Amino acid sequence: MAPDLYPQSTIRSIKTDPELLDNIVQRLVERLGIAYISDKEPEGNVCFINSDEVRPEFRLSFSSTDLFDYLYAVLLSLPYRRQPTGIEQTDFSTIPIPGDSSTFWRLVQLGSQLRRTHLLESPAANVPITFHSADDSYMVNTIRYEDGRVYINDTAYFEEVPELVWQLYLGDSQPARQWLKEHVGRTLTSEDIMKYQRVITALTHTHHFISEIDKCRIE
Repeated sequence: MAPDLYPQSTIRSIKTDPELLDNIVQRLVERLGIAYISDKEPEGNVCFINSDEVRPEFRLSFSSTDLFDYLYAVLLSLPYRRQPTGIEQTDFSTIPIPGDSSTFWRLVQLGSQLRRTHLLESPAANVPITFHSADDSYMVNTIRYEDGRVYINDTAYFEEVPELVWQLYLGDSQPARQWLKEHVGRTLTSEDIMKYQRVITALTHTHHFISEIDKCRIE
């Protein structure tokens, strides 16, 4: 997917606001009773109790990477997933805090998986779940969804695209549609076709991860 896919651009804006970051970190520290370190410790100096081999609920600290993976998950939870006024108008000082560390670490895990999926770094994103028609022209002009197919012109299409993925909102946009809209007037290359198939796969996994995020209780 595009590097600026929501919520990556939103998290970048949070990173540049030290006061806001301090607010979120302080609330997490007070609620969870664990320390915050700005970066991962060098591998040779990692305390065993903080290593990735320890069950999350027993870790004594969280890092900046953990923090931003947590935010990645939270910003795709139900209250934030579709902001009718635009995500940039959200009051991030009210970012919800989980009631216990196990929920926090579960959201960190889901956020990490989502981030890697959206960057197309996850191996699962490389396995296409859609097929494309055997047309000579892949010029994108008229886009429509019909019976599991996404048509990009009168004859060329991608099939077996889940309707839930086609309708999925991330922030105030629908990525499965937006990617094609950005290519209107262009002929898709074989690389473009493969990229869109990967986008659809990633969005399918996104829908699963979002369902898991919505099961977590955050306040």
